[in-house]
Amino acid sequence: MINQALGYYLDLIDKKLCLRGNAVVRRIEAVCAGDWERVEFLEQMMLKPLGHQIYYLSEKLLELLKKEGK
Repeated sequence: MINQALGYYLDLIDKKLCLRGNAVVRRIEAVCAGDWERVEFLEQMMLKPLGHQIYYLSEKLLELLKKEGK
């Protein structure tokens, strides 16, 4: 059971990190193009939420590992 949960959280974190990486590349392209509206959109609608999601999933993973260690 613990292995399934670990795999689940690690998979989700990996997916969120890939999405964040893609958003960073798109943000860099927008900065280079001088499209500041798009930069703001990417920061507010993608980068910040993904950062929060990654943090949340990491906390859940840490809780799971602490429970397993007891």
